[in-house]
Amino acid sequence: MNDWNDLKKKRWLFLFLFCAINFCTGALYIWSVFAGPLAVRLNELSGNSFTASDLGQVFGLAAGVTPFLMLAGGFINDRLGPKLVVIAGGVMIGLGYIICGFSSSLNMLYIGYGLCVGIGTGMVNGCTINSAVKFFPDKKGFAGGLVTASLGIGAALLPFAINGLIEVSGISSTCLYFGIFSGIFIPVCAAFTDKCPEHFADSFAALSSGSKCTGIETNWVGMLKSPLFIPLFALFITGSTMGL
Repeated sequence: MNDWNDLKKKRWLFLFLFCAINFCTGALYIWSVFAGPLAVRLNELSGNSFTASDLGQVFGLAAGVTPFLMLAGGFINDRLGPKLVVIAGGVMIGLGYIICGFSSSLNMLYIGYGLCVGIGTGMVNGCTINSAVKFFPDKKGFAGGLVTASLGIGAALLPFAINGLIEVSGISSTCLYFGIFSGIFIPVCAAFTDKCPEHFADSFAALSSGSKCTGIETNWVGMLKSPLFIPLFALFITGSTMGL
């Protein structure tokens, strides 16, 4: 019981760390801040005439691979916990931005931002959101919503810092600095997290005042067969497309 009480207190630290990690990964969605200066850099190095819109496919690749890695990250998180997966994802993100800083061709941007940052962000987001919900079975909406909101807050606030850094140091150094920061900050935060015990939620159920959960427990196959899946999926796709 003491271990459960300790973990119940420690879960708030985990939630804070998950939010801090997701705040950092919000940089994936500020591609427009990087695109213009990177296009100028590529033109100077290669003699091409790229515009920011010409680099839009790079973000498309990153946004395209992220959801698949979120699924994979959540799957692995259920078995290993968030620590190793988030550390690996953070290293991938950091490496991706560093590659962008040294990029001399469009293909390097595809590899750095499109693949490394996209894959790393998917791994990190899948684990942090998944773990937050597991640690807060009594506040699932609050925990999952707060961690997800941190991603959006990062996307809203990071452009100010990135733009300022670009003006002072240039796009190459900015990508390098942000890559080093992300590659260190995310793994360090992840190192202080842990896997949610398998029966952690049962303790909350045991302490409840005899009320029964009316929700339906099912696997992903049952989710796909549910009549609620298609309308919810359509709403999600519509909202995500409009936002991106």
